[in-house]
Amino acid sequence: MREISDDQYFLILDEINLFPELSSNPVQMIEQIMNGLLLTAHDNVQEGLNRVLNLEHICKSIIDADIFLLLETVKPVLESYGILIARGLEVKAMYPRYENKKKYFWDVGKQAAMNLEFSLAKKLSFDGTQIKFESTYIDWVCEILESQRETSKYNSNDKLIYHIIEPQATVKHVETREIIEKETESYAEEFRKIIIKDNGSN
Repeated sequence: MREISDDQYFLILDEINLFPELSSNPVQMIEQIMNGLLLTAHDNVQEGLNRVLNLEHICKSIIDADIFLLLETVKPVLESYGILIARGLEVKAMYPRYENKKKYFWDVGKQAAMNLEFSLAKKLSFDGTQIKFESTYIDWVCEILESQRETSKYNSNDKLIYHIIEPQATVKHVETREIIEKETESYAEEFRKIIIKDNGSN
């Protein structure tokens, strides 16, 4: 791993205390950002999905653009969710905050460890046109459902989970994974139509 320099860009996911390096490949970079949006949605799957689908819509027309134009286009969207993009030297200054969370890494290895931790949390893929949900997404939603059932604390704002998926999963517990996949895909398609309608494009 080379020393961090100012020609690198990083995603600042302050609430989960990760600053992963962004790929210089535009499609991979947007995929990383989408996963960051999902991971920082406070276990509100619907909200995270809405953020990702909005970014998917924005990026479709500029995915082949210069990386700097792409970054400048997505920065305001990310900032509205409390996520920033920083250059290398800014990220080096953030390391003490990472150490304060009891995660200790050697100087050059710090970034490799953060990048690995972030990549292992991947929930979806992006091909430059559309997202695809990974099996880890379904595992994550199952964990959220189980956690909420155990504590009886439900997020009423997450209508996808608690009004659509949860009632079906309670009745047909064996098919929970299939229900999550089917209903998420269905929700995503409906939300894409709303985005297109709101933006007055095809």
